[in-house]
Amino acid sequence: MHPYLEEARDQVAEQYRPQLAACDRLRDHAIALLENWKGRPLDPEKHEEAILAAIFARSLNTYWAAIELARVGFGEQAAMLQPITIRGHGRRALGFDGTRARRRAL
Repeated sequence: MHPYLEEARDQVAEQYRPQLAACDRLRDHAIALLENWKGRPLDPEKHEEAILAAIFARSLNTYWAAIELARVGFGEQAAMLQPITIRGHGRRALGFDGTRARRRAL
């Protein structure tokens, strides 16, 4: 790791230790849900189940990436991932382009 990143990582860890620990616990909990899934398997006839599983997996990856970016001092870049998670994964995967919502609002 580059010395600048090591220095930033140490500073961020010192200043935001409780917040980073909470983020790590939330990530670990989500991973544990996937690893220890005791529910029924996904129904191949229900396409929405596969879509939701894909959204969850992508969102978890994006969340994890944001934590790691913040941990090495790239908090602004980590914040840039938030709209991707909300608009990109959810709306696109479910096929929403916004036109239905606009029509309903009119």
